[in-house]
Amino acid sequence: MQRRRCPPYAPALPACSAGAWGVYLTCSAGDVWSTEWQGSTDGVDSYSCSPYPMTGPEYTYRFVSQVDQTVTVNLAGTPGNLDLLVLEDAGGQCDPNSCIGFGDNEVVFQATAGTTYYIVVDGRNDTSGQYTINLSCATCGNGVIEPGEECDDGGANDTVY
Repeated sequence: MQRRRCPPYAPALPACSAGAWGVYLTCSAGDVWSTEWQGSTDGVDSYSCSPYPMTGPEYTYRFVSQVDQTVTVNLAGTPGNLDLLVLEDAGGQCDPNSCIGFGDNEVVFQATAGTTYYIVVDGRNDTSGQYTINLSCATCGNGVIEPGEECDDGGANDTVY
């Protein structure tokens, strides 16, 4: 788990406000946090890929993919109705209309090398609370064909990252 939050606090990325800096997630990294704690905002109530209104507070992370890969984000230990949303960078801005993935406990998406993604934890029906978030990346070359991978099958196109 990623440890931080000693003063001075690293500000969370206020969901979908231009130019703000959030906490970075990397492959095989995670965090334990709460949408009730410092750095959470309550500024976005709808996303283009969610069928639900997100009226609770949100907390936003950044992820920059180093290679083209399949990325899985998991959410655990949550009160009901905390959800995950993945937004693709929209010209240097976090835009709720650039939502590419939504899930109750998991989102899997295809990341492009060099692209910034915003991973948002937000609540339906004013839900807020503590959660554990984990991000993992499919890695060619580990001998296991993982969801979304087209490698590790012993073919000539297998690449180790």
